Amino acid sequence: MKKLLIMLCLIGLFGCTQKLKKADVIDEVDNIAITIDNITSTSASLYINEEYPIEHGIGEWFRIDVLKDDEWYELNYIHDEVSFDDTICYSSAGIIHMNCDWEYMYGELSNGTYRIVKEAYATDNEKEYIYVEFNI
Repeated sequence: MKKLLIMLCLIGLFGCTQKLKKADVIDEVDNIAITIDNITSTSASLYINEEYPIEHGIGEWFRIDVLKDDEWYELNYIHDEVSFDDTICYSSAGIIHMNCDWEYMYGELSNGTYRIVKEAYATDNEKEYIYVEFNI
């Protein structure tokens, strides 16, 4: 019985630890600036500003990367089922405001340096990525 209990503890300690995937390098997208405010450990507000002419649509999808040892890694979801609406937003004014609530996806973030990565769709439906860094 004691051996079984020790094995279960070891599986709990080592079996549930997920290795982080190294994030791809993200190139800057011309004419798009992204800023962040109202940052908490579970959410933030994003403001995406595209200079004229408006060429990109922004989807609801996002992910969070964490900076560890000067490298970016994608955080793992804490739930198996995470989904996003397929709607893509365009703004004739050039500014899109989005709230990002990640509590269900990632839980509360601990102190550290992170970035929110979003998809930006060019008029020819080519997907690019934009990001903004933040600290908790």
